[in-house]
Amino acid sequence: MTVFTRTPSGQNNQALFYGVDRVVYVEGDGDDQAFWTEVFRAFSSNGRSYKFKSVGSRSTVEEYAELIIGNKSGNCVAIIDSDYEALKSTLFNWPNVIYTYGYSYENDLLGTRQALRILYQLTGNRLALSNVRLFLKTMRRLNILLSRITPLDLRANVHGNALLPKNGKTCRLSVTGDARFPICRKSISAIFTTFRNSTLDISPPIGEEGFSLKDGGLRWSYGHLIKSAICTLIGKIWRSIFSGKLSNDLVENVALNSIRTFGKSFFPLEQRNYYSAVIGQIR
Repeated sequence: MTVFTRTPSGQNNQALFYGVDRVVYVEGDGDDQAFWTEVFRAFSSNGRSYKFKSVGSRSTVEEYAELIIGNKSGNCVAIIDSDYEALKSTLFNWPNVIYTYGYSYENDLLGTRQALRILYQLTGNRLALSNVRLFLKTMRRLNILLSRITPLDLRANVHGNALLPKNGKTCRLSVTGDARFPICRKSISAIFTTFRNSTLDISPPIGEEGFSLKDGGLRWSYGHLIKSAICTLIGKIWRSIFSGKLSNDLVENVALNSIRTFGKSFFPLEQRNYYSAVIGQIR
């Protein structure tokens, strides 16, 4: 982080430098930025202009958030993945620091409603009712499986550990797109075997009300795992209709274009209300 952003005047000059009303710092290397650009386009109604900057890790964005709060700067915004912090109630409380609705932007982008719309966009009138039923059945099953696994990982996380390793795209879980077991049974069994044989402290020191919500498992599970599982499912249905392979990047690009096309209605009501509230509170 440069000295240019460390003072109130420096942060204000960022907006002047880019010729915008607000500079928005986001995680990642571009995907998060693309998502939030479309979300702000859909939900910002105050006429402000924004410059989005991808700055890398969560810890870096948190540094910007601390500076924004400390300097009481109104010209900058920090957007941070909720991860498990939302369930642990350890988030920054400041109008210009906002969080994803779910664990990360992937969860926000690829919920059940959004993924079904993406599938329609990709297949058009070739999508049969049987395909839709298969998709919804698999999504329900995926949510059930993740709602059982993720709370255990959350408990371990509270105590500074992890049940699901985050050093891979799918936490060493094998995604299949299969209607009954969208995550391979053997890889699920391996996780629970690790759980039973481990010495991890997984006592529940906090409530887990978030997992009683509709799509709770999909909302609060590791974002890369969600993206892999849902893109695999969409790709499997695609291959049953067309030939060829459907890349995860293509699915994500269609999703982003769908936000641009459908605006707020791309998201379910609760998520729309959340975005309207947090973007509307920005100073």
